[in-house]
Amino acid sequence: MDVKHPSHELDVPCTLVSSHAQTDGMPTVMAAPFRARADVHGPDGAYVVHLDSHGDKTVACLSRGDPKVYTTAVPGGIRFEAALDHGGRRASRASFVDGNVLATSSDEDGCLRIWDLRSKQVVMLCQSTRGALWCHDVPADVPTMAAGGDAVLLLWDRRKPGKPVAEREDVHADAITRVRFHPGRRERLVSAGVDGLICVTDSRADLEEDDAVEAIVSADTSIADFGFFGRKGNRLWVTTHIETVQMFKWDGEPESYEPRAKLDNARDIAAQAWGHAASASEGRYAKGSVDYLVGCAWDSQENSLYLHAGNAAGDIVEFPLHKKGTLGMPKTVLQGAHTQVVRSLVRTPCPGIAFVTGAEDSSICLWSPTVLEQGLHGTAHAPERTQKTMQNRHSPY
Repeated sequence: MDVKHPSHELDVPCTLVSSHAQTDGMPTVMAAPFRARADVHGPDGAYVVHLDSHGDKTVACLSRGDPKVYTTAVPGGIRFEAALDHGGRRASRASFVDGNVLATSSDEDGCLRIWDLRSKQVVMLCQSTRGALWCHDVPADVPTMAAGGDAVLLLWDRRKPGKPVAEREDVHADAITRVRFHPGRRERLVSAGVDGLICVTDSRADLEEDDAVEAIVSADTSIADFGFFGRKGNRLWVTTHIETVQMFKWDGEPESYEPRAKLDNARDIAAQAWGHAASASEGRYAKGSVDYLVGCAWDSQENSLYLHAGNAAGDIVEFPLHKKGTLGMPKTVLQGAHTQVVRSLVRTPCPGIAFVTGAEDSSICLWSPTVLEQGLHGTAHAPERTQKTMQNRHSPY
């Protein structure tokens, strides 16, 4: 099958635009008040690498040791609930299937585990025959479960747990970093990996591998993450390990993925926007550098896509990211709580909480809904901030 490459004629350079309300000619910027903090208390040196939230629950995957579950809708903001017994093995990713069911996958033992949070027990164990599992998707509304390993895509039927019902080895040539079922066409599975490929496959297990692959698009560099956005989930955002952002459109047919924008200079534009807005805030929040991109998040209620960028001091800024490849002025600043690189951020509809963040300072922080132009200094017992030297971010792949 031919691989589609982004057309340079379609590349839209990342530009800066003002996209929301203004005061005295400057965009208004929201500052999310820091609400609560919890230390993960993992093995020595363990820090947060991935978060997922559902309702008032949050799960944290650590750089070493068992994943941990927290409740956030409690007095004081956050409470430790349980460590999920992985035998001390790291979970590469965790995700909620629903409010009481959680899935974790491990790159250390190659197991996909389904947990019942009421009993804190594994209710389904799926073993990979090909080693590490780097990612998974376990939808609540379909029986098929998927996971990505080292150059192999695995499928399980939750009605027949145990061995995979399909192992697809020719889809990717290197570690698979993300798999997601399409939100509107649940039989279609989209995967991406270190080989730079975005692959669309039919997840029906009875298909031969050649027949299952429907489309392949190249991002031309190693892919860190992707997600669907748009009212019908017909667009795709992609972040890469060289911290660029790409956007694709999909009209539903397997061959219709089209590159729409490529943001090679997103960090530079984000830094410019942050500095411009901070200078205009007259000290209400501090200017910071942009050292890395955390990722993207789609807010279906606002019908908006956001890019999150941060720095080594633990500051995070949220920017509207428009489908034509333009970056809006900063919308939200998260500042004054973390002291090191933020590795994961979740936007949450939980009442009273707008964001949950996890960082290399081994902490999880909750942030209240944004308050217009409210400074954060001296609020809610934020820890003493020290300037950290930015180090190369670790990639396990």
